[in-house]
Parts: sequence; structure tokens; C-alpha cells
Amino acid sequence: MQTLKLNPQFKKGTDGKPVGVYLTIQEFNNIIEDLEELADIEAVEAYNKNTIKELMPFEKALDEIKQERSELHHTD
Repeated sequence: MQTLKLNPQFKKGTDGKPVGVYLTIQEFNNIIEDLEELADIEAVEAYNKNTIKELMPFEKALDEIKQERSELHHTD
């Protein structure tokens, strides 16, 4: 994501207060792309936050899986 260079032109109402803004199509598309990229980043961060919190060595994980399978077979 890069810094956006915008040259907005503001539209004012009859009272002189801003009521709208004009952007070029390129400026608008750049904003949309940046918003989509930010949404992707937020989705990845949310996913990472909700995934496995504790890492363990491969061998220990394998032992736990074997133990769980063994327990399942003994309860049948």
C-alpha cells in the first residue's frame, strides 16, 4: 500500500458548507484498492488471533495424536 496522492475538489451547498467531494476515477479506484487491502489485512489478523495459541514440537504433537487415537479405539 502506498501513500495516496489526492486532489479532492469540494462541492459546497447554498449555505457555503461542504456537501460533497469530487475525485478522479483513478483516485477513487486507488482508495477502493487500499480499503480492500486493509480488509484483507484485518481478516488475516482476525484469523491469526483465533487460531492455535500454543505451538509445540512436532514429536509432542504426534504423541498427543497417537494418545487420542488410542483412547478412541479403547472406548469402542
